Amino acid sequence: MSSPILPVQDLEAAPGGPPQELLEEIAAADAVAVQLRDSGYQLRFFPSACGQRTRIEIHDGAGEIVSTLSAAQAVAMAAAVPTE
Repeated sequence: MSSPILPVQDLEAAPGGPPQELLEEIAAADAVAVQLRDSGYQLRFFPSACGQRTRIEIHDGAGEIVSTLSAAQAVAMAAAVPTE
């Protein structure tokens, strides 16, 4: 059974752990992932071969590729920043 997800304001950084600012960024990225999942989409990351870029794809509920993203686009999406 998975542990409950706490609201970001209930999370505290452990001594020597990630700073609160990072915990907030992780929580914001998770909120975007939940929105995607609730809309029937998911991000998939495919590790690259040596010297190649990681491929990042958006898939629909049927598993079909809807779009391929650059790393910058995926980071902007996780940060909920509008992109061109």
